[in-house]
Amino acid sequence: MTPSKKLKELAKKTGKSLSMKATKKIQILLEERALEILKKSARKSDFAGRKTIKEQDITD
Repeated sequence: MTPSKKLKELAKKTGKSLSMKATKKIQILLEERALEILKKSARKSDFAGRKTIKEQDITD
């Protein structure tokens, strides 16, 4: 999970602060998106006959 401190730093770059509830929501969304990406990447590494996901397997 992305640390809340890092998310708050990123929010500052937008000129805004981030509430605790908003931080938690973003963490959940990021985790869900990361899982989607990892599932696609795992399929690609399987197709290539590898047990390890490599950078080339990761696409949006």
